[in-house]
Amino acid sequence: MWSVFFTPVFGSILLLRDWQAIGDNDQVKLGWIWLAVSLCVVIVTMFVGKYGLVYLIVWYFAWQKRQTEYITEKWRKDIPRKGWILPLLSGALTVAVFVVMGVTVRSL
Repeated sequence: MWSVFFTPVFGSILLLRDWQAIGDNDQVKLGWIWLAVSLCVVIVTMFVGKYGLVYLIVWYFAWQKRQTEYITEKWRKDIPRKGWILPLLSGALTVAVFVVMGVTVRSL
């Protein structure tokens, strides 16, 4: 859900880190691809502005949902959890940087 506010780049980083912690190297490789594509889409969206929501939906069903189902099936309610403060602060800072970049580029 945080990817709605912080873009799929944020979610892709979290998913990538989760797959690394799980130790699934095939999913880690896919995670790097999704991260790169997400970053490209966010940059294009800064200029065009139309594709962000469409990509978010595609990203969710094609990539994020897979991990949710895997974790739910494997751990049920006993999912090992980590804190949200550092990821959320990082996400907010990253979005702020992109907003400033977008405003700067559009004003040129």
